Amino acid sequence: MRVAIIGAGPIGLDVAANLLAAHPSIRVDVFERGLTVAASVREWGECVTLFTPNELNVSPAMAAALERTGRPVADARACPTGREYVEQTLEPLVDALCSYNAPPSGGAGDAAPADGASAPRFRVHVGALVESIGRGRLRKTEAVAADGDARRAAEPFHLLVRDVPPHDGGAGARARRGAQRYERGFDAVVDATGTYDAENANGLGEGGVPALGEADVDAALRPSVAGANAEHAPPRAQLFRTIPDALGRDRAAFAGRTVCLVGAGYSAATLAVALDALGADGPSSVLWLTRADGAAPYERLAADPLPSRDALCARANALCNRADAPAAVEPDAKRAKAGDAVAPAARHFAHEAGATVVQLALDGARAQIEVTYATGGAERVARVDTLVALVGYRPDLQLARELHAHLCYASEGPMKLAASLLKASASAGGTSGGDCMSQAAPGAGTLLTPEPRFFVLGAKSYARNPAFLLRVGFEQARLVAELLRADADARSHEGPAAVVAGAQ
Repeated sequence: MRVAIIGAGPIGLDVAANLLAAHPSIRVDVFERGLTVAASVREWGECVTLFTPNELNVSPAMAAALERTGRPVADARACPTGREYVEQTLEPLVDALCSYNAPPSGGAGDAAPADGASAPRFRVHVGALVESIGRGRLRKTEAVAADGDARRAAEPFHLLVRDVPPHDGGAGARARRGAQRYERGFDAVVDATGTYDAENANGLGEGGVPALGEADVDAALRPSVAGANAEHAPPRAQLFRTIPDALGRDRAAFAGRTVCLVGAGYSAATLAVALDALGADGPSSVLWLTRADGAAPYERLAADPLPSRDALCARANALCNRADAPAAVEPDAKRAKAGDAVAPAARHFAHEAGATVVQLALDGARAQIEVTYATGGAERVARVDTLVALVGYRPDLQLARELHAHLCYASEGPMKLAASLLKASASAGGTSGGDCMSQAAPGAGTLLTPEPRFFVLGAKSYARNPAFLLRVGFEQARLVAELLRADADARSHEGPAAVVAGAQ
């Protein structure tokens, strides 16, 4: 059995670890858009420390693969940075999984795969952007299982893959200049691509739609998104849609500049605290816009099981309530409309609660972004050098467009799982089911889709629901491996046509 895994992050690699250990006939190909494994984690790896300790970041399958090859498992009590997580766990895991390509030793558990004994069991394709998935010659409208047509289960998957040249940047940049190719002959596909990507970012405007002029500003500044990583001072306005490394790689985008930060998630809190830590070497002013009313954007949990999360929330709330912080923008009477308020000049930091971005415009003469936002019944205008939009992400639905995917109208995640999460949320009396640490992983049935042996796992399975945890993804990986192991067992006895595992 051949399985394609799209995404070489923690969940994709954990799926691989589970599958390789599950059955000797399973062969795994992992496709990663980035130029290295875990490219997305590397992107934020220097500026984010995980809230969870390694005992929650390293799955049993990961630990078993590392121990099987004599590689150390990271300290269970430590909360790693993203970079440390890659270096201590994910990179060694890839090396450990490559050991499955060694010739079998003759033991019962080391039998060579029957469907291609000479083929490697584990391969990682980096710089490989999967753009679409197909199922044999079947069109989307054909072989509908609900009509009693089971042909899809017998057809192999094929992937449309585009090479990502090094200069296209890997993660965070959609390559369009590399050559395309088909990768064919897969019996199952796991989409573990996540949602964290600048092109998947939600809009800044009211109701999640783009603000007026947002698309134009984004297009005009697009070259500078990658350029913001340069060590020299940015030559013009900067727009970030993923968390920047303000203390390191992207420091030049903030030093001595005016900044507008939009968002109230943990990424926004992380950046706000980092900007404050820069002190005199940081921005000349910061304006932080949050959508909800209230001076403190973050609700702190009593006896929070994640102390570092609580500490971050406390520091972010303290920043927002700092009494000596005036508004952090420059007066701009020219742009303000009649009756609008104009934000006053400032020294350093200001927080505007209940704010909605109305319009973005690029002031070419001064190389700044004009941010018009509404708060307290009036509109204000701020001119800033750097705008950071951390307002959440939505799933890229292009991959499965030609497959039978049933998506939730609210989250855009797979319907069965989404329904389970919504039910849990309703039972908890809230929109996210309480603290994410208290959630239980839904059962295997919630992972099935109308497309046989096609699975969406990890953060992408939660889609717009922000409550995803690695430990939930690890349980998903284990459950899918069990389903496909049963499939592989049946194939070895009855042949592929007799098996329809992974269909709802």
